[in-house]
Amino acid sequence: MRGRLFAGAAVILLFAVGAIGLGRWERSHAIDANRSGIARARSEAGPDLLSGRLTSVVSADGLACTQYRLQPSLGISLCWDGSGHLVEAARFDGNRTKRWSLADHPSAATIHTPVGFLAALTPYLAVKPKALAVAAALRNNVKPCLQLTKQVLRHRAERLLVLAAARRVADSCSNAQALMTVATRQAPEATTWLGTLPRRFVRLTADVVYAAEGLSLRLRHAHALPKTKRSALAVYRERRKSAIARGVSLRRELKQAIVLQVESVHALER
Repeated sequence: MRGRLFAGAAVILLFAVGAIGLGRWERSHAIDANRSGIARARSEAGPDLLSGRLTSVVSADGLACTQYRLQPSLGISLCWDGSGHLVEAARFDGNRTKRWSLADHPSAATIHTPVGFLAALTPYLAVKPKALAVAAALRNNVKPCLQLTKQVLRHRAERLLVLAAARRVADSCSNAQALMTVATRQAPEATTWLGTLPRRFVRLTADVVYAAEGLSLRLRHAHALPKTKRSALAVYRERRKSAIARGVSLRRELKQAIVLQVESVHALER
């Protein structure tokens, strides 16, 4: 009787040990499967987390989830915990969704990114489109303003034609100045990227307006002498030359300002 009890106890013990071993194996297998799925999703999102594919950053349940659009119907979501470990991922393909999670086993996560980089993504995504919109408004308005200034010199032989061309320059650049001012006021956050560049672009167009109106004022009198006309055109020509040089420099600085902001966030990823 006692032997049967010992045998039964041994069977129960072996069963318990086997169940524990099976449970550990299943848990380990599940962790490996989730870790592998997360790694595939991370690879599919692309080598750089800060890329044109990044559409948003969503914070929920203590996780920061970066979301990427790969194709119109294909997207990837990567979720990072407060320590910067990639603990969840999802792949959206049309109506099909695959999810992987190590949220209950964060120590098993092998992919990590600096928390400072993750923290910088939200303000970066909030400011980027506004800064780019302001930058486009600056470029797209100053260019035609400066191009129009050449028409004055093309008509330098006829005083009335010079006056008409100068008036067009003044009107066009005044309009450009107003549009740039409005665009900047509508996106004050852009100054964190562009600094004083918007004001300098506006000042440039204001100086062109001043040059064109100054020329008009000198030539408006019906009895303007040829010498006065030549002197007025010479002053205008110098101011135009200076404005064009400043415009080239400002556009270069504008491009560099955008690049520096992107690179500063990229640097946090490494």
